[in-house]
Amino acid sequence: MSEEPKQRFLVIYVDRDDDIGRTLNIKTPIVGRQQNLEAATRFALAAPEDSDANALFAAIQVYDKLREEGAECEVATLAGAFEGGVKADIKVAKELDEVLRKYPADGAVMVSDGAADEHVIPIIQSRLPITSIRRVVVRQSRGLEETYFLLVKYLRRVMEDPKYSIYMFGIPGVFLVMVAILSSLGMAHYAGAALLFLIGMTLVVKGFSLDKMLLNAWSSSPIIFSSVVIAIITFSIAAYLGAAAVSSIIAAEGHAELLGLPRLIGAFLSLPDMPVFLTKIYNVDIIMGGIIILLIGRAVDKYVSGRPKVWHEGLTIILCIMLILLLREVADLLMNPLQTPLTFMIWILLTVIIYGALMVAFMFYERWKRA
Repeated sequence: MSEEPKQRFLVIYVDRDDDIGRTLNIKTPIVGRQQNLEAATRFALAAPEDSDANALFAAIQVYDKLREEGAECEVATLAGAFEGGVKADIKVAKELDEVLRKYPADGAVMVSDGAADEHVIPIIQSRLPITSIRRVVVRQSRGLEETYFLLVKYLRRVMEDPKYSIYMFGIPGVFLVMVAILSSLGMAHYAGAALLFLIGMTLVVKGFSLDKMLLNAWSSSPIIFSSVVIAIITFSIAAYLGAAAVSSIIAAEGHAELLGLPRLIGAFLSLPDMPVFLTKIYNVDIIMGGIIILLIGRAVDKYVSGRPKVWHEGLTIILCIMLILLLREVADLLMNPLQTPLTFMIWILLTVIIYGALMVAFMFYERWKRA
């Protein structure tokens, strides 16, 4: 009767946030007892307070016990990524596949030092069965002095880790600066409102992942991102000036119901109380200026990235410039409906003729290029 082949076990320790790789500046996965022992010793010397060192030594201990019992086994350390999440899990999966190509095991013995590292259990189970899980809990002295040093250790880690320091120190620091500014201006009673605003903005940013969206937008196209930011500022100024103009009209002439919606829209667009410099500035100029900034940013991004048909944006910018003059006439007509609409009709006709001629010209130009 032939003897059954021995099962091959792989002792796995997973460092999901890659503390070992970042601290020692070494490449993972780490395969083999000697390599893992050297990494554990170096890491224990570099970060003696970190639990990863204890877990790594525990993985080597499990490996030694299995070998003493006659089992065929190997030990390996896998690492994820500092950012955690999907990126870390993908890296762990790739490293596990790399180890299994070198040492095709029948089962795994996983060593873990916390719940965070155990998130990768489904990844390991999808490739080979987990025979056992060894959890390593670092015992701490309960004396007052040891508790103090433990708190100092975690406080230092929070200060050095950007994922936590922004909430523990950054946001409270911004609030204290706001309180100091309000106090110096004699408005300390607004401190509570400032705190609510700060907490609310933080919840909105994190709840809708606005920080990641902004980072992705900046990474994909810094030019478009910058133009969008400038345009948003421009639209905000236009909204403020328009609201101030409408409020001024209502305060001077009576209730909004008596004035009528068209006149209020005309006030919003024309800014009747705006002082005249070289020429009167309309709110229409500011709004269309923001749109033109967006179009210029998109055109520059197209040109830099080598994409064709930049003339689309150029044609739209020309239309926006013509609409400025047309909407100025609309604003004046809404403010004073008794004036003659002759100039307004002339601008409509000119806008249609000029824009239509430019569109036809560009269409023939595109056909000529393709021919």
